[in-house]
Amino acid sequence: MVVALIVLFVVAITLLIKKLLTISNIKNSKQLDIENRLVRVEDELNSMNKGK
Repeated sequence: MVVALIVLFVVAITLLIKKLLTISNIKNSKQLDIENRLVRVEDELNSMNKGK
């Protein structure tokens, strides 16, 4: 009985950590996407300024 409770507790903690890591990875990928967009905009602005 006690062993079953310990196993359930470990599984629950593992799933919680996995979910938190997934949420963290999603936030990081969104941030990288925004940074990549900004770099493209900067490059485009620089090329427009060189064209003048």
